[in-house]
Amino acid sequence: MKIGDIVKLVDKPKYDWMENYLDTRFEVCDIMTESMKLKIVDSDPEWFWLVGKDSFVPAEEEENDGN
Repeated sequence: MKIGDIVKLVDKPKYDWMENYLDTRFEVCDIMTESMKLKIVDSDPEWFWLVGKDSFVPAEEEENDGN
């Protein structure tokens, strides 16, 4: 993953409360040694998370289905 990538939570996140955000997409804003700063895509006001890298995977581009 790199800055600017869109990511999502893994299917089985480490913490139960994260399950509320399984359908949420995040933009990578910064990458540290073991964590990342993410922004929730389209949040208003902007909403940032500082979380471990192991909880996220690249998001598939589901919107591009040939339309």
